[in-house]
Amino acid sequence: MEDTGKEWALVTGASAGIGRAAAAALARAGYAVVATARRAELVDELAAELKSEGLAATAAAVDVTDGAAARSCVAEHAERHGGPAAVLVNNAGSIGPIASLADADPGEFARCVATNLTGAWNMMAAVLPGMVDAGGGAIINLSSGASENAMEGWSAYCSSKAGLAMLTRMVEFEYAEAGVCCYGLRPGLVATAMQDTIRASGVNRVSKVPKSDMLAPEHVAQAVVYLARERPANWRGGEPDVRDPDFQKDAGLAAA
Repeated sequence: MEDTGKEWALVTGASAGIGRAAAAALARAGYAVVATARRAELVDELAAELKSEGLAATAAAVDVTDGAAARSCVAEHAERHGGPAAVLVNNAGSIGPIASLADADPGEFARCVATNLTGAWNMMAAVLPGMVDAGGGAIINLSSGASENAMEGWSAYCSSKAGLAMLTRMVEFEYAEAGVCCYGLRPGLVATAMQDTIRASGVNRVSKVPKSDMLAPEHVAQAVVYLARERPANWRGGEPDVRDPDFQKDAGLAAA
């Protein structure tokens, strides 16, 4: 057992972008962080960097599309930290296939839904029993305006994010009385590798937005820490947007 005496947070897709920034921000906010990716070596450098600052961080491998792997990862780290996860950040995600609905590759479509929707469900199903036993916890699902707005070429992404928005509502519906808070955070356009892929596609208006007009991942990470730590009742089960002035005021964020 490696009980640090701290609450611990698990972040999926922590190898880059929002996931990496969120894992670092949560560690600096006092959580013991488990930074995950499909291969542990993708997050080894981040864990080492945080440890060099005297923070509690672990790199771990988990393929969120594998339900058994998700449960195993959560159970292993619950044992290591002496109790259930206090926070789950579902950040692992995929944008592809970027193509019209009928032209989309079926395998790529299935992989997108498996990652963005089923993968998030796998991780939530793995942490929820422990959170209930502990009297509560926080789940932050990285959502998107695409959860309610159709975008050319993004049928898999939009559909999977719409499903994720409902999963967020379902956690609130089924587990709010047990003290579990769930949020679908909309980060807006953020300078990440996913946005590089979108711009390279040249499909729809989002691909035309210059990187200089996008938010830094660290800005979104501040919102993640706010939701994880404060667990505001007024945003539970919903999809707060980091660009929303009301949310910025609540979270103490600078205008996006």
